[in-house]
Amino acid sequence: MLLLLRFLGFLCFFLKIKKRDFLRFFLLCFTRFLELCFKGVEKPVDAALFFNVIFHVPGDARQQLLQKLRTQYLNPDGILIIIENGSPASSGYIRLMHRLGYAQDNWYGDIEKEVVACGFRVDSVHHIVSTRDLSEPSEGVLKYVALLFDNAISLDEIRAAIAEIYGDPDPQVKHIVRKMGIFSKSSP
Repeated sequence: MLLLLRFLGFLCFFLKIKKRDFLRFFLLCFTRFLELCFKGVEKPVDAALFFNVIFHVPGDARQQLLQKLRTQYLNPDGILIIIENGSPASSGYIRLMHRLGYAQDNWYGDIEKEVVACGFRVDSVHHIVSTRDLSEPSEGVLKYVALLFDNAISLDEIRAAIAEIYGDPDPQVKHIVRKMGIFSKSSP
């Protein structure tokens, strides 16, 4: 959900959608997303991609979605691609989110187990490593992080948390490690 909001926020900026119309635009997009997830698509597709979003779907609904992907939405040779955060241990950004109170309970390993339990097979797993250096955050970055927490955290608290985490001399702290799994349907 958070990623969807971020994406829609950027999309609104580029499409020049006014802030007052954002909620209506978001609801329209989210409603269409749910229709596709739970009503299905007209014809099965070759691939489905979930990029840092599937862990936002509640457990029971996620199981239902994965079952429908396997039985209805994907072609017999279709693939499912899931990209999720690897672990908070090495990522400063994820550690920052945890430090500020955003508790993510599902990591790639957890999601992979659920996907396999729903009848998919792991074809390959890849690591995606990128860099996010917040050691000298701009005012805009601080405001963005505050916005993620509905402005319930002060900019000074965010600045202090960033200094604590990104002050770590380990260069790995600036890396974001995601895992990408490519899954296919298991044989019945």
